Amino acid sequence: MLSNGMSRGWIFWAIFAGWAGLMGLSVIVPMSTAPTDFGFTKGMNRISLFFQYQLAATALAILLLLLARSQTTRLRVWLARLPAIVVALQVLALGALIGWARFGPHNTGPTDIGPPGSGPVQTVPKTEATD
Repeated sequence: MLSNGMSRGWIFWAIFAGWAGLMGLSVIVPMSTAPTDFGFTKGMNRISLFFQYQLAATALAILLLLLARSQTTRLRVWLARLPAIVVALQVLALGALIGWARFGPHNTGPTDIGPPGSGPVQTVPKTEATD
């Protein structure tokens, strides 16, 4: 039978390994998944897979944060806090990306520019043909 301290350590390492595994899978699985659908929503399944794995990893990060106070060594206390810190940084980075895309500088120039030196397309005026 395991002592109370030993079972807590085992539970901690199992949850930490699960969090690390889910974080890795949240990148690997969407990269190896073929995009489905067509048009604007093509590849949306990849994004939803990423967020599903991230949500599961966030749940484990919250569990680890709750276990942080019961850890016996300083190393395990900080390792228990690490997933919550990573999740917070990801949320801040996603918010900054959305804010930059929404309020950042936008190119307001023409969007139909071809290769360098091609210039805008000009049409030749039609002339009446003589028979």
